[in-house]
Amino acid sequence: HAAAFGRDTRFTIYDDDDQKRLIRTLLKTCYNEETAKSYQGPAKGFVGKVKGGLSEPLIAAEALNPSLRKAILELYSAYEAALRNNNAFDFDDLISLPCRLLRQNPEALSHYRQLYRYLLVDEFQDTNVPQGELVRLLAAPDGNITAVGDDDQSIYGWRGAVIGNILDFER
Repeated sequence: HAAAFGRDTRFTIYDDDDQKRLIRTLLKTCYNEETAKSYQGPAKGFVGKVKGGLSEPLIAAEALNPSLRKAILELYSAYEAALRNNNAFDFDDLISLPCRLLRQNPEALSHYRQLYRYLLVDEFQDTNVPQGELVRLLAAPDGNITAVGDDDQSIYGWRGAVIGNILDFER
């Protein structure tokens, strides 16, 4: 479904280094070296927060320092445009965009629910928000899902894992 997001099927996936390089390049076109360097961490964090939290940029930006908000939102827009222009997705897109597709496209949701009628998720305690949402979208309304995990073994909070996915599983 790459076309639904302005890409063709021969897209590239940007890893963490590619993402940092793109953000650095975009910042350098708008700011001096020192300012670009100081914005790089917050900009990368913001991209991850939006995609990893399945948030809208304007809503996520409310948590930013007001002095950074405008610059980070402009960078986010330029970053997304650059990904499209380069026929690329970043790593976070690989789950956040399918979630968006399934939320907005009932035909696609129905297709994938029929294709994946039964789900088994291992290490469910280490899933993040988009992974949990993707599982919920695919499993509903039948609930044909089994999840394996141990909330006492959740070790990837630093990588975005949300323990609530397993704690709230039955609900």
